[in-house]
Formats: sequence, C-alpha cells, structure tokens
Amino acid sequence: MLFDVAIGGVRWAPPKLFQELTVTSGVAKASRTIPVYTVVISAEQGVPQNVVFDEGCFFCEPGSAQCVGNVFDNATKTVPSAPSSPFRSCASPSECTAASGDACDLKLFITWTGTDANGAYFQSANLRFSRFRQFGVGQYYDDIASGVDAGVNEVVSKSAEVINGL
Repeated sequence: MLFDVAIGGVRWAPPKLFQELTVTSGVAKASRTIPVYTVVISAEQGVPQNVVFDEGCFFCEPGSAQCVGNVFDNATKTVPSAPSSPFRSCASPSECTAASGDACDLKLFITWTGTDANGAYFQSANLRFSRFRQFGVGQYYDDIASGVDAGVNEVVSKSAEVINGL
C-alpha cells in the first residue's frame, strides 16, 4: 500500500510505502510495514510551497535490517532497498496482523517551516524526529509505544471485566 501527501495543490511524489503485502493461497499478509513518517511542509506567508519527508532511520539503527527503502519507483514498480538510498525509514520490527491494533496504523507527524499568513515563523520543524537522533530518541519512542500499548491492553481488559460483570 502506497500513499502520498498533498496540501494546497503542492504534492510530494513519488508515493511512499506504508505496507508491502504478499499474497499466499489467496491470503494477503503485510510482509513489511513502515508505520511512522514525518512530513515537512514549507510555506511562505501561509501558502504551501513544498512538501518533503524527514528521511532517515530515526527509530532503528541505520545499518540494520529494519532500515528499509520507503519510496516507490514507478519505472521498476518496486521499492528499492539499497543501503545507499537516501529514502529510508524504519520498518516495524514485528509482523503486522489484524490483531496488531494501532501499533501498525500509519502515523504522519506534520511539521511546518517558513512563515504563516501573518509572517510569523513556524517552529514545529525544530521538533521533528531527525533533530533528536543525537539524543537517542529511538529508545524513548519504543518505551512510550510499549507504555501506550500496555495502557490500551489494560483498558480493554478492565472493560471486558466490567461488561462480563453486568
């Protein structure tokens, strides 16, 4: 599954990979999922000028098997995964299935650079993930994701107990 981003008539191309599916005996399964992307929108006086992605493997080691190609090549109809490609992101370390919940949902973090309609400079681009790589944000992200998953599981468990007790 591929996606692209457009705002105010400005579009990023080519498409990005969200999930690569394989079909075995008529059953589709996600063989690779890239669930997190950061989009950087550049604007002048509030008018979008450019859309780019904050490229890189910020939640995994850049040389690891998780750091994979993320852009679809229309000419070859593939997603090249050469280590030298500048278009790379971290694939989910676990297999995504129907039971994965929101851990495998596409998450787009949007940051802005440039100026708003009043000429004030946007500040969110300073908070994109690539700016925190030097501080090892990958482990913090993993810890937060684990905590959120544990919290969701606890809510589901308690809800089931309440419903069963009625």
